[in-house]
Amino acid sequence: MDFSVLGTKKIVLSTKYNNLGMIYFIFKYMYEWDTLSKPACLERRDYMIKILIVDDSVFSQKITANIIRKHVEQSEIYFSADGWEGLKKYQELKPDYVFVDLLMPGLDGQSLIKLIKESDSTANIIVVTADVQNHVREEVENLHIMSFINKPFTDEKAQIICNIMKEKDNGKQ
Repeated sequence: MDFSVLGTKKIVLSTKYNNLGMIYFIFKYMYEWDTLSKPACLERRDYMIKILIVDDSVFSQKITANIIRKHVEQSEIYFSADGWEGLKKYQELKPDYVFVDLLMPGLDGQSLIKLIKESDSTANIIVVTADVQNHVREEVENLHIMSFINKPFTDEKAQIICNIMKEKDNGKQ
């Protein structure tokens, strides 16, 4: 029988396997393939990485969180829907990394970054935004953020961020 269950990959099984054996083989193969193709970029450690996502879009929060979870093992993810709430949670949680959208009502992302950096100049901030204006990007990068990523946040962009996080992590040891 021919099963095309892995996109462009095909699994071909002969009919000598019984149905139970075929199901087990397909499940096992899919699990191993999925695990090998999406390794976490930050390996297991003795502590959880705290990540705060500040974005007024619940949809963007969920997309960002799901992609981060695929790439960062042992992460605790917290959410804030606006800059003021984000500042409060940052002060309470002291997260290892903050993902900030720039375009938010009330306290915008750029103002939030300034306030966080005033109280903690070593804060690890990653901007994930739809605002692609060059002058805005330059102003935000002058605040010493880790990275500036244009939306949509994807697996490829997450891998870039993971590499930056890994370098920062290795520098601490």
